[in-house]
Parts: sequence; structure tokens; C-alpha cells
Amino acid sequence: KKFKDTTYMDEFATLNLQTNEVEFQQGTDYIEYEYNGKMHKYDTKAMSICMTENHNVVHRSAYSKEKKYILKQSNDISTKAIKVPKIFNYNNDIGDAVIIDGYEYTRNSKSGTFTKTVKDLKLDRHNFIKLMSWYIADGSVVKRKDDEHYCITISQKDKLHKQDICNIISELGFNPYVDENGISFSSQALGKFFKRLGISNNKYIPFNEFDFFDKQTAKLFLDEYLKSDGHKDKNGINSFYTSSKKLADQLYNIINIAGLGCSGLINDNNVGKEFTINGKTYKSNYPIYTIRYSDKQTKNIEAHIKLKDRIDYHYNGKVYCVTVPNSTLFVRTEGKFNATWVGNCQNQVVRSK
Repeated sequence: KKFKDTTYMDEFATLNLQTNEVEFQQGTDYIEYEYNGKMHKYDTKAMSICMTENHNVVHRSAYSKEKKYILKQSNDISTKAIKVPKIFNYNNDIGDAVIIDGYEYTRNSKSGTFTKTVKDLKLDRHNFIKLMSWYIADGSVVKRKDDEHYCITISQKDKLHKQDICNIISELGFNPYVDENGISFSSQALGKFFKRLGISNNKYIPFNEFDFFDKQTAKLFLDEYLKSDGHKDKNGINSFYTSSKKLADQLYNIINIAGLGCSGLINDNNVGKEFTINGKTYKSNYPIYTIRYSDKQTKNIEAHIKLKDRIDYHYNGKVYCVTVPNSTLFVRTEGKFNATWVGNCQNQVVRSK
């Protein structure tokens, strides 16, 4: 969300500088006005942010053994290089089960119209997350025209992956059917639930990531999704590719929840071209979002910035920001997947592109 689109009902990811843990807080003040003055642009592969010269920067000296981050106005930073935190240390309490809502529907018979009820499903969270990752990557739902029968199919030809998927489905209490193209099973509540998740550039995860996942389950989702719709290179860097902007944003958030460093890019130059991932050939009809991350929690957790590379320029236009109790915000520039921690506004401003 852009700063200018936020409201008093929104909660913002903030960094507690005493514990280095993420806390969601509501804003206490919102800033929007015309600004005419100097801006500082920090633009590296690891981060990209523009701010007014008197805006607070969350950082530590790149040359000090001190690991504690401090807040200092950008124009007051005198050290030759700084390190800005990117790690998202988020702890969340979630339950062991996921509830999939049931529903009611009407049927016609010779004796008249009657209502039938599909009960709620209570599913093991871990197995459900695994199934959801496979479904988002390679799943589909077919509903018979004349009744409420839903058939869920996961397309898969790899024998080992097929067995994994069958085990997941069985442990959730369903009966999988396997053929040469994949695995199918029936469920009214789950079929209706999955059918609304979209296809191609409209795919998405139907939960608020910050409410639904903790570190363990976020990592579980990523590991399973990587098997079905990802790629690991020789250096151990994992990559996801999707044409869905919403799914790209959600994958980025889940990687952060897992406590892993993340980066990404948007490629709109290959629309109409074919490309191959894990032996599968795809044609790109939409811009492709690439999200990269490492399994190592020490990778990409800080942005190293040399002050001589900071770009100073004059700006005349609208500026926006928000004030929160922890005085820190997790922000990223529109169109990029390299968020970082910055200070918030306390009689200062930050530009939102």
C-alpha cells in the first residue's frame, strides 16, 4: 500500500530497536504536504528508498562491532558506510488447525426444493499448507454442472512428488486417485474454497499472510512450493516466477515471515516469449515477477551502503509518511522487492513514489 492510501485503521510493520523483533502498530499521525527541498536517495541492489535529508535512517556503522541499530537523520550520518537492516524477525501465535467454511445449497427433487448443508472442515495446518502450495502451483477444480460435486486435481508426473502429494491428501482424510497426469480427490468444502483462488495472473493465497503463518509454517510452505513451482541454482539461491502480482507480493511476505533475506524484480520485456523452468515450457502472456531468496538466514539481512554512493537531488512535490510508536517502518519502493527498515516521520517526511 502506498503511504497516501493508508488510513487510521491500518497496522504497519515496525521494528522494536530494543528486541529487533517486528511489531504491528497503528499510525499515530499521517503526513502529506508539498515539499520543496533536498532529497537523499539510497539505491543499491539490496535496497531502494528516497527520503528528505532530515529523515531518520535505521542503521549501524559498517566499521563498528556494535550490532545495535540506531536512528539518525540522514544529513547527520558521518561514517563512510552504514548497514541498514532488512531482516524481518516476526513471531506469531497460530493454531494447529485450519477451518474451511462449509456452506448450504439447494437441490430440486420430485417432492420439491430442499436445502443441504456442507459441514465445516477442520484440517491439520501443516498438511493443509503443503496441499495449498501444490494447488497454487499446479492445481485446478472442476465442478459438475448439475450438482455440488467438486473434483480437485494436482497436475504432476514426477513419481516421488506424486507419492508425497498422495500422502498429504490421505493424511488430511481424503481418498486420492492417481493417473499418469496427476492426483485427484473430491471435497465439496475444499473444492469450493480452492476454486476461488484464480489462475495464471490472478492466483493468490486466500489468507492474510501475517495472521496465517509463523516462521515454521512459512518455511514449510516455501519448501513445498519450491518443489512444484520454483528453482534452486548452483549457489543455493531459490527463485519463484509468477505472472500474478498479488501472489508475488504474498510470496515476498512469506519469505520475510520465514526470516529469510529476499530480493526480486519485474520483467515485462518477455511478454509473448517462451521460457523453461524445471523442464516445463511456459509462454509469458504477462509481466513475470521473479522473487529470489536463500535458505540461509545470514544472507541478504542487511544492506551495505557507502555514503559516497548516496544520490542527493532537489525535489518539488508531494511527500507522505506515517508516525508509529516504534519510530520505524518496513518499506519498499513501488515495483521493487527489496524492502528495508527506515525511520518514520516525526516532523519529517519521506517520499512515496
